[in-house]
Amino acid sequence: MSQQPAKIVREQGDNGYFTGAHHFSISEAQFIEDNRTTVNHNYSTPSDKHLQDLIAKLQPVDNETKHHSILEQKQIGTCTWLPNNPGYISWLSSEERILCLFGQPGSGKSVLCSSVIEELQSSPLTQVIYHYCDFRDQHSTNVKTIFHSLLAQLISELLSTTDRVVDWIIDHLSSRDEQQYVVIDALDECEDFEPLIHCLLRLASIPKVSLLLSSRQERDIYELLCDHSIISLGDEGMSVLADIIIHIDHELKDRRQLSRFPSSVKADIALALMEKADGMFRWVQCQLDSLMYCRTAGAVKEALLNLPSTLYETYERILYSIDAKARPLTLTEINSALQIEVGQPKLNEDFCLFDEEDILSICKSLVMCHSGVVSLSHFTVKEFLVQETLADLNLGHYTMCNSLVHRNSSLCCLTYLLLDAFKMGPATSKESYAQRLKEYPFLPYAATQLPDHLLSAPQNDSEIYSLVSRLLLDPTLHNFNSFSQTEHFMANIGYTSRDYKVLGRDPSYIDFGQCLPWFIPWCRTAWIARRLLHERPDWLHTESFSSTWFCGTPLHLAILRGDWDIAEAVLDSGADIDKKSNTGVSINNTAYTSTRSFRGLKRISALEVALGSMSPLGEGVKLLLGRGAKVSSAELNAALYHVREEFIPLLLEQCPVSQLQLHERSEIIVTAVRTGDPRMVQILLDAGCDPESIDPGSGKSTLQAAFELRSAGVISVLIEAGASLGEVHRFASPDQLDWASRHKWYSQCLNDASMGPSNSKRGFYSTEELQSIRDFLVVTLRLPLNVATLVMDLAEQWANIRVSKNKRVDFTENSAETPYIRLAMPNGNLRSIIFITSSHDQGYSGESEHTKGTYQCSHTWFEAAIMRQGEQVGDRRFIQANVQAASQSRTHRNIWSIVRADRNSDLLHWMMSIRAQDEIWMLPKAQYPGWVNYVQAAEITICYTFPDSD
Repeated sequence: MSQQPAKIVREQGDNGYFTGAHHFSISEAQFIEDNRTTVNHNYSTPSDKHLQDLIAKLQPVDNETKHHSILEQKQIGTCTWLPNNPGYISWLSSEERILCLFGQPGSGKSVLCSSVIEELQSSPLTQVIYHYCDFRDQHSTNVKTIFHSLLAQLISELLSTTDRVVDWIIDHLSSRDEQQYVVIDALDECEDFEPLIHCLLRLASIPKVSLLLSSRQERDIYELLCDHSIISLGDEGMSVLADIIIHIDHELKDRRQLSRFPSSVKADIALALMEKADGMFRWVQCQLDSLMYCRTAGAVKEALLNLPSTLYETYERILYSIDAKARPLTLTEINSALQIEVGQPKLNEDFCLFDEEDILSICKSLVMCHSGVVSLSHFTVKEFLVQETLADLNLGHYTMCNSLVHRNSSLCCLTYLLLDAFKMGPATSKESYAQRLKEYPFLPYAATQLPDHLLSAPQNDSEIYSLVSRLLLDPTLHNFNSFSQTEHFMANIGYTSRDYKVLGRDPSYIDFGQCLPWFIPWCRTAWIARRLLHERPDWLHTESFSSTWFCGTPLHLAILRGDWDIAEAVLDSGADIDKKSNTGVSINNTAYTSTRSFRGLKRISALEVALGSMSPLGEGVKLLLGRGAKVSSAELNAALYHVREEFIPLLLEQCPVSQLQLHERSEIIVTAVRTGDPRMVQILLDAGCDPESIDPGSGKSTLQAAFELRSAGVISVLIEAGASLGEVHRFASPDQLDWASRHKWYSQCLNDASMGPSNSKRGFYSTEELQSIRDFLVVTLRLPLNVATLVMDLAEQWANIRVSKNKRVDFTENSAETPYIRLAMPNGNLRSIIFITSSHDQGYSGESEHTKGTYQCSHTWFEAAIMRQGEQVGDRRFIQANVQAASQSRTHRNIWSIVRADRNSDLLHWMMSIRAQDEIWMLPKAQYPGWVNYVQAAEITICYTFPDSD
């Protein structure tokens, strides 16, 4: 940038630009004169230190930090409409000297200003100084401070570049050749904006100085600036909306808590916020901040149906949520709770107020009610009620001593859940459940807020435990099932609306909830968990489940919920730390499990759960390893799959690669390859894994997995470790290697791939060829038939039958359950099944950026099923997922081999169950709206031997 002086203040002797500015005349002139005298007296060529001292005396606002902070809020692709706006173009070309940017609160004015500043700073032909007014920093809204900050920026820009710079700046600041811009954001937040605007208007009269000012469209400010060019964000609705849509999309992709939402939920969020944003970025951001705490799709849906209309309403909801632990109570809930007599099986209707509004009259000014929700009227009320001295005033029964409040609340909640009205068990219809909630309005609160109260109540309270044991240890379980039904319902959809219309949208009211051991981690109270497990040690290893999800043992669920105190209590009570469980896996085989290498049921250890939970500090992993959890290939596989690099060295120390079986070593190195992370692969190679390993589950070599993923970094690591490119032709043809043309190993791959996988016939024989070989062994060499068959089998001289299809078919989650191709098992002994797929997904997704281009969070895949006379035999098996967010087809080859499969593996048992004439179906799958499995081609090959009797 040119270092010519900027003409911001007229030369000495002129009337001055700031003579009419309040707070900026005599004292400012004295400040300048003092510093000019000092500089002239001591320095002919000022140093950086002297300039920095002068800047320090100006006490400017740190606008650079503020600028970068605001700029970080800007999403890529937003603010692009402003440079094309006629008003902005006129201002940029100096046709208009002043441009005003007006908009409502939260509409993105500051971000637009930061975008303009960034653009102007990138040009060598312009100079820009700027200031952000911020009500949170009163110093920044003072008129004198604003001009001090602008002056400090001029000095700072010229540090170490110009002799006489200090004397020049203080004396007159002569003109520059280039255009100069001054940007001031949030005039309305300035404590005295009128003198500021007068000063700025005088600045604008200097040649080659242009001003950009942003503000709410307040009348006083508008009247001072209405003669100048104005861009009203209210008139740029479509442009602002486009930026809001981009912002929402980036937040849903990049914010960790939001990026894990299913695609369908993200789509609902984007649509709802887009429709109700009304041009307010701030409103949108507040809703996203709130939605990130939703734990279920139902909770998100309920939140979207009840979005606040304004920023003020949004702020009110935030304040309402700032409560000790539990949510606020409504008048109706309080009136119902007033009828509770601790330990009694029925509500005392004599305590019911005729009018619930009387609660406000009784408590007078101590409480307030807004939209039916009751809260203390002022913080001083809470301060008064928590005083220990209330007892001295004979008001001890009103004290809000934290533990006492939670004890009483716990007793009330438990008593309510034990009412005789719920002894009939769960409601069995939508109508009866809605009626129950109307008649017993305190039930949702009691069923959901009990853990918060138990956690803060005094420990080892006998009255609390007596009620807990009654709820859980009653043989009929009627009250427990009634309670868990409501807890499950509320957890899935959030709080019901007053008219219970929500029941018509969600069927979860029919789910009777969880089984008993689920309460152990749910209550979050370690002393209760210990006492319950002491009475019921059989719960330690009982798997909790609902109608849709396995939740695992209490230990698994405690780890999954991140409750380390409960995990400690369960372990102290004697839980098997290494027991495997169906944790977090959908019973209907459609869920994307947290720690798995395929879709479907899989038993995993608590340590695997901890490795997949992504707790930032890894507390669960540290706890379990510290308590002696065993490490096997399964735990290593989980750590690799979830890229938990920080724990892999420790896991390898406890479970060295040298102690693993061959198939286990092969599986973990291929899992590392499939992450696409060269670091993961290098760690395992350094630990002793073979760079040419073949995964027995998929039949893939390390190089094949890397080539299918197109991970050049991993391929390079494998080649450096000794992996041979000589086998590339077995899984890739030359046209499938075009993507690698810029890499140094490409030419060798091209030579080796010239054969192409389709030209390799190793191990493939026709029925006639197989018969000839067997006749030669039996007739010519006179080998017994069974010996001849064994020899051919060991030599992998197998017959094969193949089916292929080359036709694009698109599959979504709503597609019918039909196979893309199928193949019947011939008479003979099955040896292997080869699946080849060519496919891709929709080419984009809302998942986290670091998962794109990998198999993680891919919601399109292929499954295999055994069909016998029209009925499925056994479970389906996962074949292959598509690379996530890839718009070009990838070819994947999976070989399921009886010969190479681990003898105890599920794969071996699945393949051994196949009989002659059974059909093998290949089923393309997709999950969630917007996800599409574009299948281009596929092939199934069955390799088999003749039975001995032939």
